[in-house]
Amino acid sequence: MSKLKWLVVFLMMVAGVAAEAAEPAATYSRVFEWTLESRKAYVDPFNDVDVDVIFSKDGASWRVPTFWRGGSEWTVRFAPPLPGEYSYHLESTDQSNPDLNGHEGRVTITAYTGTNALLRHGPPRVSSNKRYFEHADGTPFYWLGDTWWMGMSTRL
Repeated sequence: MSKLKWLVVFLMMVAGVAAEAAEPAATYSRVFEWTLESRKAYVDPFNDVDVDVIFSKDGASWRVPTFWRGGSEWTVRFAPPLPGEYSYHLESTDQSNPDLNGHEGRVTITAYTGTNALLRHGPPRVSSNKRYFEHADGTPFYWLGDTWWMGMSTRL
């Protein structure tokens, strides 16, 4: 092969790695935040455009609205219900802006590896018999609290 062909192959490989590295990544039981940038400027970003990110996994999908972060940036925050690989695509009300429409990709949600038991077992939910709280993996969620009824009295 000529040097030019090797250069083209190398550049294609580097471009593929760069595109793959740009994909977002997150940890289960944590809020995932991702900021998008638009080259198009808006006079009134609150009213001129709405941007949604649609995440999908195993036939279920979640439409998550973004918020304007300032300048030309929009941010999405998503708390994935399960670890694994999610696909996503962008939709916006401004069809003429290619930065905020049609982008598709994947995000990998890895399992939590820290020591915080609340994060290790997943978010709390109501059990199937509706009698107690449990974590997403079925571990009991021990919610300890107290109501200080005397806090509203005049004896303080």
